[in-house]
Amino acid sequence: MSDGLSLVGPASETAINSFLELCKPSENNTENGAWYWVKTGNRRAFHKEYNREKLVTEGTKLMEALMNECRRIEPEEPVFGSKKKGKLGRREFKENAYKIFNTDVRNLAKKHGVLSGKWLFFPNAKEVDDIWRKIVEAIAIPDGPLARFGRVPTAKVSTSGSLPKPDPNVSTTSEPKVKPPRHSFLRIDKDHASGIPVNLWSTSDFMTTHEVNLALAKYKTAIKAAFKARTRAAPEKGKSSQDEFYALEVLKRKMDSPRGTKRRKLEVGATPSR
Repeated sequence: MSDGLSLVGPASETAINSFLELCKPSENNTENGAWYWVKTGNRRAFHKEYNREKLVTEGTKLMEALMNECRRIEPEEPVFGSKKKGKLGRREFKENAYKIFNTDVRNLAKKHGVLSGKWLFFPNAKEVDDIWRKIVEAIAIPDGPLARFGRVPTAKVSTSGSLPKPDPNVSTTSEPKVKPPRHSFLRIDKDHASGIPVNLWSTSDFMTTHEVNLALAKYKTAIKAAFKARTRAAPEKGKSSQDEFYALEVLKRKMDSPRGTKRRKLEVGATPSR
């Protein structure tokens, strides 16, 4: 299987529309590869001191130290801590070890110029085409917001919806994440033996679940109010108030219904090959 179809920017509006018409991730077509790509060929994303090999060599030693600390914690430290007694449990000891490791690896990344990263999104099948279009246009159009920024050389989206069912109570992108490539280079994934989180940040680091739900509820209320005001101000000819009520009910059901059963992985700022 090939690496997938790609569009290289800057591109014309016709080229972008043709690419998006052919490459719709919602269609679940894997014949041309596992990913659809949009690229700019912007090599400035690499730091002049970029040295992946040295990062991996020195980072592996830090990973060994982290694993040794995790092995020490398991038999020696209590499962649960006590705030009253000022004692830490295994989870707190491991979190401290993760913090030290991440700080040391971040310093290594700065030293060796491995400073790129990527955003991870997981839209469902109903949303992925629209989100993919926005990202493609932002990168491929010469004056697009990401093209002007000049630090996002690539983005890719999965051509198959093989990810697990999302929680209908979670936001549409199901906790967007920020992942640094240094974790990938050191083979840190969600099943790593140390238990260290693979991503640096997620939505929950900046907003609680309650705050997210309040924001979504406020957004839904505003959309419904705007729609209702618009239909009352200028009702279509031949439309009755009953028709307007039905339209509002349809909108409400769409907004409150569970998300699609499949999600596509979408990465923005994925590190290009060197």
